[in-house]
Amino acid sequence: MSSVHASDTRRPGLFGAFGRRINPLAAGIGLAGLAVIAALLPFRLRAIQDAALATAPVSQLQEAAARPGADARIRYYLGAALVRENRFPEAVQTLTDALASLDKPGDRQLRARVQGSLAEALVEVGDDMSAQRHLKQALEVDAGIVSAHLAFGRVLRRRQLYEPAVVEFTAATMLEPDNAAAWFELGRTHNQGRKPEMGEPPLRKAVKLAPGVSLYWQELGDSLARRSRFTEAEPLFRKAAQLEPANRSAAASVARIGLLQARTLAEYRKARSALAAFADDDSAGAFYHVQLGMLDLQFGDLKNAEARLARAIALEPSNSEALYNLSLVYARAGREAEAAAARRRFKEVVALYQRVVVLKKRLAAAPKDLPLNLELGRALVKQRKYLEAYEQFSYTLRVVPTSLEASQALGELSRRPEVAAVLRPGPGR
Repeated sequence: MSSVHASDTRRPGLFGAFGRRINPLAAGIGLAGLAVIAALLPFRLRAIQDAALATAPVSQLQEAAARPGADARIRYYLGAALVRENRFPEAVQTLTDALASLDKPGDRQLRARVQGSLAEALVEVGDDMSAQRHLKQALEVDAGIVSAHLAFGRVLRRRQLYEPAVVEFTAATMLEPDNAAAWFELGRTHNQGRKPEMGEPPLRKAVKLAPGVSLYWQELGDSLARRSRFTEAEPLFRKAAQLEPANRSAAASVARIGLLQARTLAEYRKARSALAAFADDDSAGAFYHVQLGMLDLQFGDLKNAEARLARAIALEPSNSEALYNLSLVYARAGREAEAAAARRRFKEVVALYQRVVVLKKRLAAAPKDLPLNLELGRALVKQRKYLEAYEQFSYTLRVVPTSLEASQALGELSRRPEVAAVLRPGPGR
């Protein structure tokens, strides 16, 4: 799925004193020429240079960065542009290089901006721990770095700390009211935090500011679908699929809406066939199998319901919705022993989920508490969230380098295929 991000580079009003916006690049000055001129007249012309760099295409920034004497500022804008284009590994490398070249005391402000964008890229490549380190340093220097608030919000949301994440995304919308990505992230966080009624207004703001972004329409549709407003959600999903035909998730959402609206056997069969094509895709996760299983159960097809829900649990053993509905399938089929076992497993999964939420909230207030850090790592392993558990034990070891349990857990987790696949040496880690 594609995604769109905004950085702190897009600020309005840089050309207000000139009465209209001009593009120095169009005048033939070029990025390198702007750098030389700005060094001589640093204040007004530096603003002109920044505005040109902030809107320059990646190819032009790469050319400027490759020239002898290219400074960290050009690398910063190149990195920020790569983030906007979702080229996150390249952005990490570029911004790490920019950070390494900033040694002067006077570079604190630029360093903070580089760290904010670097953190945004690190979040997207899954390195939350390194991202948090850069975020803390960036926001201590300048609390107005929008990219830092966006990245920190994503870190918090990934850790299911929805309320603190809302605070970060709200700050981003206040700093840049026309930043569509900030409004989108705010709305998505409300949706994931099970408050879709609060997610709708910021998502409507996002699609108004950036009507060409498929993901924004899809998330708005999801906000409505979560409240059973299927008739309103369907055209939004269709709009998302139209804007980006490669967005299979949007197309699948159209099929899912049809399934949720099915009232007759004919409607059910038609919608089921459409959604099954997405569920059976090799890259599909448990979600669509759960949706199909629930509808099969609703229409009395216990055999297919059991198969779909069992497949969902095989893909995601801690999927509470699949476990609960599978227990209903067994109960309706008169298989009481299996129904009781599925209910027990469902209760265990829910209790573990609730414990993880509590631990994350307690650690947000006391991040260096060793027993809490270790308990969270163990709980994540029980949830089979092995990559998140690896990140948690890595953080624990940085907090308490002598922790034998954290060290042993890292060794065991690093041998798991899903962890080993992402543990490649790289910049920023």
